[in-house]
Amino acid sequence: MAYPSRTITIRTLVAAGLLAGLIGAHPLAQGRPERDTRRVLPPQPAPASVPTAPATPASDQAPTAMPAPPPDPAPAPVPASTPVPTSVDPVSAPTPAAAPVMVPQTEPRRGLLLTRPAAQGPPSEQSAVPPEEPPALPRYLTVDPGVAPVAVFDSVEFPAPNGMNPRDHPAVGAYFGKAMQVCAAGVAPSACNAGQQAGVLLMNPVLTGDGLIIADDSYTVLPVPFGPHAAAFGQWTPTSQTDFTAEYTFITRTFPPEANTVTGVRARWIAKVLDADTLVGYVNAYFLKPTPVIWAPMGPDEFPAYPAQALPFVTAPNGFYKDPALCLTDGCPQVFRFTLKRIRR
Repeated sequence: MAYPSRTITIRTLVAAGLLAGLIGAHPLAQGRPERDTRRVLPPQPAPASVPTAPATPASDQAPTAMPAPPPDPAPAPVPASTPVPTSVDPVSAPTPAAAPVMVPQTEPRRGLLLTRPAAQGPPSEQSAVPPEEPPALPRYLTVDPGVAPVAVFDSVEFPAPNGMNPRDHPAVGAYFGKAMQVCAAGVAPSACNAGQQAGVLLMNPVLTGDGLIIADDSYTVLPVPFGPHAAAFGQWTPTSQTDFTAEYTFITRTFPPEANTVTGVRARWIAKVLDADTLVGYVNAYFLKPTPVIWAPMGPDEFPAYPAQALPFVTAPNGFYKDPALCLTDGCPQVFRFTLKRIRR
């Protein structure tokens, strides 16, 4: 009966020794706080410029706001003797992050100076030397205080032959007004226009800052012989700080009617700015001969031939008449005077 008791006693001593060893290895038995093994984070080195404070037990810490991250260390100064590289190897040098390059545009009149980001490809397609930027077009954005801009237009300026810029002329704007035909001395208004009543019409022209003129008039919605006709397009040119000339054409029906033809009017202005809201001037209206509109065969690389009958549409006539009695040749223009008022908002 002695052997079983000795076996139990030896087993009990061995178990007690193992238990004591485990207890002695536990952090609490050694006076150290228990480490939370559920979240093991790598140590974060503190910046060299920020001194670290001794850790405070969690039980002694008061709840405070999360501190702001430390500022980035200032870049190390570059010695004066350090050579500045004159070239960059696009293969070995790292490609910087792409950033939009803002190209300043020409400052428009009565508008805003806009900038346009230059086109750039993805970083993989960029090289160390940026490509040369093409010349930018001036952009015009007409705005009023308190009104949101709604449109942006690209335009190209066409300075006048005398060097004056239409953009700076006070005639730029949109107008509405009236034009009346001038009869020769001694001719009654009832017979002023080749035996017909003198002409009268309402006009709605626009003079743009890049030297273009776009116009309509009340004959656009009237029947023959003067209407209906298409809108008028042309150019205007400053001749002084207040005066200017204009040339434009429009298409209308042939009268008397003639199959497969159209005709039109070539008009010229001599006008001036009377005040900030008023233009006055003269119009010479040349009624053109019919132009055929007929299909013709073309070769593989051939373009349509310009009709000889349509040359007056694009060719300026000679001279200008303020008194129709002074025109003594065939093809004299009809002479009008007009008054236009600026369209305001």
